[in-house]
Amino acid sequence: MAMKPQTHVGRNRTGIQMSPLDIREMREGTDHTVPTSLGDKEAVSEMRQRYISESDTIGSVPVPGTLTGMLETGKGFLTGRRPQVLIDKLGERLAFERSGVRLYDALLAKCEADPASLGAGAADRLRHFRMEEAQHFAMVADALDSIGADPTAQTPCADMVGVEGMGMMQVLTDPRTSVSQCLHVILDAELVDNAGWELLITLSRQSGHPELAERFAQALHQENQHLVEVRRMYEASVLAEATGSLPADRDRIAPGSEAMPTAGGGLFHDSSPGEDNPPIKGTVGGGSANGLDPTAPRGAPGSEGQRDQGSS
Repeated sequence: MAMKPQTHVGRNRTGIQMSPLDIREMREGTDHTVPTSLGDKEAVSEMRQRYISESDTIGSVPVPGTLTGMLETGKGFLTGRRPQVLIDKLGERLAFERSGVRLYDALLAKCEADPASLGAGAADRLRHFRMEEAQHFAMVADALDSIGADPTAQTPCADMVGVEGMGMMQVLTDPRTSVSQCLHVILDAELVDNAGWELLITLSRQSGHPELAERFAQALHQENQHLVEVRRMYEASVLAEATGSLPADRDRIAPGSEAMPTAGGGLFHDSSPGEDNPPIKGTVGGGSANGLDPTAPRGAPGSEGQRDQGSS
């Protein structure tokens, strides 16, 4: 099956060159156009600052609802730490990993609709990445539970990344977008995801939870490979279309292949579960934990709650 053309020449009339006889008139028109309201960019900035100073925060971190949570919070305050920051960032990763599962689900639907858009075996690798995102979701839910926090509560940063991911999901679920365009969005998500795990590892150690940092390091190890492989798939897809050929199989990293350098200078190997890379501890069936479902709609049982008071 031939690869579906993703970029073609058509009747695009958005550029000025499509109407060369009217260029002068259009340019003259801009000189006579007046703003529809008074003020300038400084006034806009002042108005935004006024809204910022009068606004509330985006929700709050809930008070501990368990004895373990109260003890952890009290211990943190006694040592001069603010444990609510770790809980907030754990909530952020939980929400982002759930979004990652949904993004990969949408990408796989694109691949099934256009099976020739990627090289052989690429869809299987994407399914594997989707499974690992679900495992990471379960890992973070377990981490929140282990320190007495509520994994079903939506923290401020969880709310923020939920809004952040809306644009990504819109691109992935738009029936007009191509596999290549969707890979571009997945690449964006994986870049943010890697940075988020790196910060969470540092924050966990600083907050007195080295055992969590060790578990999160395995997730970062896997996310490194997601990033490298998705980038290769995206580049291969674009370059293949430019030459009218199929994406080359060589652009996929085979299981057990030689370690490759990551953006951080470290090394990774294939992320498939095996003797050197066992499944993440605390996950069941590659996805849910504590009754949470990463594929559940927002606000549904098993997903995050609604926005906290003070958010809109």
